Amino acid sequence: MFRRGSTNGRTVFWALMAVALGLFAGAAGFLLGDANRRADGGSDSAKRPADRAPRVGVLIEGAIYDQGWDSEAYAALQALERHYGADVAFVEFHNAATPEKIASALERFIAEGRTLLIGHGAVFGPVIEATAPHHPDVQFVSINGPAAEANVVSVHFSGRTMGILAGAAAALMSRTGIVGIVSAYPDLPEVDGFRAGARYARPEAVVLARSVGSWGDRPAGRAAAEALIRQGADVLFPAGDGFSIDVIDVARRHGRYAVGFIIDQSFIARNAVITSVTQDVRRLYTEIFLRARDGSLEALRGRVLDVKNGYERLSGFGPMVPKPVAEAVERLYEALRTGKLTEADLDAGGRRAS
Repeated sequence: MFRRGSTNGRTVFWALMAVALGLFAGAAGFLLGDANRRADGGSDSAKRPADRAPRVGVLIEGAIYDQGWDSEAYAALQALERHYGADVAFVEFHNAATPEKIASALERFIAEGRTLLIGHGAVFGPVIEATAPHHPDVQFVSINGPAAEANVVSVHFSGRTMGILAGAAAALMSRTGIVGIVSAYPDLPEVDGFRAGARYARPEAVVLARSVGSWGDRPAGRAAAEALIRQGADVLFPAGDGFSIDVIDVARRHGRYAVGFIIDQSFIARNAVITSVTQDVRRLYTEIFLRARDGSLEALRGRVLDVKNGYERLSGFGPMVPKPVAEAVERLYEALRTGKLTEADLDAGGRRAS
């Protein structure tokens, strides 16, 4: 059973909107995902007895139609239902989560008998930590959040690695030598990574940065992108879920380029998106569900999800990207993936991947 909740009462409309946007994206697997694949590369599509499968509740910070972080969570949940018969419910907060609203949603899930509760973003971490000790029979997963309690497991995507790859791609593609990042917050690891990657790939590159103070403020995201372009940036990277589409659209309208965020966003503007740095959210949800069902969820505690374990990748390159640029970015990706180049080496100005 797939159930849906919303903190502001919007229900069927946005679910249908998410489906429509998914079809527009042209990604046939967007809402289904590859849920048969386990993180260790194996396959386990056989369903266990229903009483061993956890009932899942997920907290979503933004909205399932953002064509990024939150829409990938929605796609992952649909895949769990389709492939494993999972009983899944979720609540959207439309970027207006408060501790009181989060606590209320968690308690509602628990009252419904849900035994695997997932916070899809760091904002949920503190309330999950406060709630978990009172419900020792419930398993909590905090994605990108803290996990000090025994029944809370945290996993973290390496935003800095994504920034490094985006920065390198942007700098190598730039005609002006000026690139820009629009981030939700100034202290995100993607921001530092973007600077490091750009200057590693092109030491003379000028890196501009603006933040909007929210994951989902679309007008502010557009305004920040416009400001960066006025300052000379000709390749932009949106490190923010709700406004990534808007930043890419601004770049397209001005004849500039952009790097996609979380998913392959080339469908937004094929001639503007040079590549995308992606996170395999669907694979993560599959592993969380299967491990919770099998009693091995603890193995995920503290895991960093990055290029080394295949959770972060580059999408393909746009038709405007010269072959030498694409090859240089791919070499950097492979060097980071294999450990030939570490982030510490990169920060120290180590030899470029060759």
